[in-house]
Amino acid sequence: MSRQAATALSTGTSKCPPSQRVPALTDTTASNNDLASLFECPVCFDYVLPPILQCQSGHLVCSNCR
Repeated sequence: MSRQAATALSTGTSKCPPSQRVPALTDTTASNNDLASLFECPVCFDYVLPPILQCQSGHLVCSNCR
């Protein structure tokens, strides 16, 4: 890695246009929690693991609550 690249990384400066920069990870935890909540069984609130089954209404259900 060049010294300029290392300096740019450490100081947070970049010559890339804003559209090509990697977005900040400020909302990562919230989005991970939102994604994980989609895989919760609505009956026992445990996480659904493969094989992933659905009730007649389309909700994901774990194999124990099927």
